[in-house]
Formats: sequence, structure tokens, C-alpha cells
Amino acid sequence: MRCCPRAPAWVPLTLSGRHQERLQDLSGVALEVEARCNNRSFREALLFTHRGVSGPAILQISSYWHPGDTLRLDLLPGRDAHDWLRTHQKQRPDAELKTVLAEALPRRFAQRLCELWLPNRPMRQYDAPQLREVAGVLADWPLVASGTEGYRTAEVTLGGVDTDAVSSSTMQSRHVPGLYFVGEVLDVTGWLGATTSSGRGPPGTPQATPCRRSGSHSRDTLSQDRHEPARDRGLNTSSAVRGYSPLADARTVILQGQGNRRMRAPRQGRRQADG
Repeated sequence: MRCCPRAPAWVPLTLSGRHQERLQDLSGVALEVEARCNNRSFREALLFTHRGVSGPAILQISSYWHPGDTLRLDLLPGRDAHDWLRTHQKQRPDAELKTVLAEALPRRFAQRLCELWLPNRPMRQYDAPQLREVAGVLADWPLVASGTEGYRTAEVTLGGVDTDAVSSSTMQSRHVPGLYFVGEVLDVTGWLGATTSSGRGPPGTPQATPCRRSGSHSRDTLSQDRHEPARDRGLNTSSAVRGYSPLADARTVILQGQGNRRMRAPRQGRRQADG
């Protein structure tokens, strides 16, 4: 059985060196951002921590971030930063930039931006090119992460059993009859707030839509769109289905993961595995 390399995911990112020094004292400050990395983006909340950054936006994008990648943040998601600045320049020409930014961002963070990334002066003193430069920083602020907090705080694991080796109709191994896989043990990871089970397993197993796969494309299509978020909340556990067998009028599926939960399904005829 081929397994794709594992890595922690849904995990806070850490900063180091001057990047950490610039932001460390903002621990506890939160704001809404759109986080972008490797052609993926998530509009959620970001939380500064004493080690780096966390919050739903960061946990989501961590599945697509790799060491050395630059994370870009839109600090005014859903707004045109340049239009927003021009409006405030007309309405409040004597207000300093940090004061204006504090209307949309946490005050401490707005001040830090104007200390290190943006020149702070009354709005009327910015000419058109300078205002565009400020807007560019707000819409595409770079954040350089050095790593993740690892499995200690990760919610899920990337990688796992390659789905090429698993039947999408039964979730049975193509190489070991009677061995079934479901959940995070597979190389499929969902988005935050969705289930992490994927595809369709033996009767009685949870179903959801897979969203992130690190390995090669499977011969079986586990979902029409691997990046469509699952809509239902359900099983969220690392688990493998070690097989199912008829017990009287029900099948018992043993999920070997958190809690070793047992799930019973209505009686059905045995399904023919597709190998």
C-alpha cells in the first residue's frame, strides 16, 4: 500500500526572527482577512499569537502552505482598499492614516502597520501614487511564516493511504481483500468545519466531500470537485475501517480512531467489492 507523506494541517503557523519580533506583542489581536497562498484563498478570522498566527483563516491555508512560501493577506477583504482610502481622504483630510485604519482594523494593529509598513501622516498629504501604494500594502500584505506548531496543535493530518489503492464505491483496499479505509487515514483532507471522511464506504459509514488531496489523482473519482467544502458536520476522526461482517441482522463497522466508535447499519445484502 502506497502512503503519501504526512504533515500536520489545520495548524497555526509560527514566525521567527524579526517577523516574530514585529508582531509578538499583538498576541490576542484578531481581525478578518483573506489569506492567500498557492492559488488558494480563505476569508476568515486571523489571530495573532505569541508564537505566530492562528485563527480559521490560517488553519485553512496551512493545508496549502509549505516552508518558504510567502503568505499574502488582504487586510480589508470585500473592500476596494484604494476606493476606501480615497473616500476617507475626502471626508477626513486631517485625520492621520493610523486613525483612519483603526476604523476598519484593530487599533493596535493599525498603529503597528503605520510604524513599520506604512508612512503615517494626515490623509490630505498623500498624493495619488502614494495612496495607491498604501492600498497595495493593505490588499496584499506579506506574512513570512517559518513553520507550523506541528502535530501538537494540528487538527488533522495531510497525506495517508493513497486513494489510488482504494475503491471509491466500497472503500476496500485494491490489494488486501477485507481491508477498508475511511477518514483521515486516507490522503484526503476536508476544510475547517467540514467532515474529514471522504467518498463512500461500506453501508453505515459516514459520507462527506473530500477537499484536499496531496497525492496523485485517483483512478476513481471520490468527488466531482475535490475542493468543494463538505456541507455536513459529522465524523472528524482519524479512522480505518478494518472490515465489516454480517452479525445477525446488522453490520458493525469498527472505526479504529478516536473512541473506536461502533456504528450499526440496517440489514442489507452483501455488496460485491470492485477490487
